[in-house]
Amino acid sequence: MRYGKSELKKTTWPSWQQANRLTWQVIAVVVVIGAYMWILNVVFAWLIKHILPQ
Repeated sequence: MRYGKSELKKTTWPSWQQANRLTWQVIAVVVVIGAYMWILNVVFAWLIKHILPQ
């Protein structure tokens, strides 16, 4: 437990502005990747529906 406390004292924590900026960057990347995955899903679903016989 002492080791953990001493290591936490050595860390450099980001400022509020840095944390806020990085949080929004992460949210933006997640949204972009999510949209990309959704588009791929729609395209592949359409391809499978129209290529494979029913």
